[in-house]
Amino acid sequence: MKAKPSASAKRRTFDDRGSASVEFALVAPAFFALAFAIFYAGWTALDMNTVHFAVVDAGRALQLNPKLTQDQLQTMVSSRVKGLSGGSGVTVTLTPGAVVNGAQIDTAAATYPLSFTIPLVGTYTYNYSTSVNVVVYAS
Repeated sequence: MKAKPSASAKRRTFDDRGSASVEFALVAPAFFALAFAIFYAGWTALDMNTVHFAVVDAGRALQLNPKLTQDQLQTMVSSRVKGLSGGSGVTVTLTPGAVVNGAQIDTAAATYPLSFTIPLVGTYTYNYSTSVNVVVYAS
């Protein structure tokens, strides 16, 4: 003859208290990694746009004053991006271009090292480059 389980044993068999905590512990790392990845992607996009518009502003200054040197452009861009995470690593180059239809077209370019870490995923590093063509003078 089989013994019947006691009433307290039946209650423990169907007790689901704490299951939400276990499910959260299983899903939380992936959720937080995704949330941090979205945050850092947005932050990286902001950094890239800041560098691009700093180069565009330097190009406008070059149009107004064609005698600006590469060092002066570097200083202008660096002062605009000094608050970024890798702002001190921005490199600006000024390349004189050919004269086309009486106008010289120079290229101002910047390279910016981007690096960010996503918890539980890893660290990613790459160089962002942007450039702008500037009509320096017309004859």
